[in-house]
Amino acid sequence: VFRMGQIEIEFIQPIDGPSTWQEYLEQNPQGGVHHIAWLTSDTEKTAEFLKGEGAPLIAQGQWETGRYAYFDTVNPLGFLLETHEHFGEAKK
Repeated sequence: VFRMGQIEIEFIQPIDGPSTWQEYLEQNPQGGVHHIAWLTSDTEKTAEFLKGEGAPLIAQGQWETGRYAYFDTVNPLGFLLETHEHFGEAKK
């Protein structure tokens, strides 16, 4: 993960068993952009908005200090959108 101010670039290589990243590489052997993520202060509100725009929630998870969600935007954009919500951090 490379952090440059508000931008984070993450290089991911699947190494152990099935995953969303392994599936992506099997379908796109040349590689490419799997997803673009951004911070949100309200995952539910963001999910409702994206659903209304035709981008349904397809996966989500949580860790101790935050949560993430993936949205299906492959058809219109060519990659997935992901959101991150960090609990207890200042809202941006």
